[in-house]
Amino acid sequence: GNIIIADAGKEKPLMGEVIATGPGIVNMNGTLIPNEVPVGATVVFPAFGGQRITVGNEEYVVCKEQDLLVILEK
Repeated sequence: GNIIIADAGKEKPLMGEVIATGPGIVNMNGTLIPNEVPVGATVVFPAFGGQRITVGNEEYVVCKEQDLLVILEK
């Protein structure tokens, strides 16, 4: 049983600009691992990735660094 999905039904990844980052993530040993994505970088993320937040008429996506598909340096 295979499932065939037409190309039009596939979700395309989205692009956005990083406007802010957190300090990073703490590993199992309690060591802070800083983010590698710089503010201002253009990133590609999955269409259903991250949490979407709307402030006024602007939409923002909050996601983990490891959820990003591509990081394009500015």
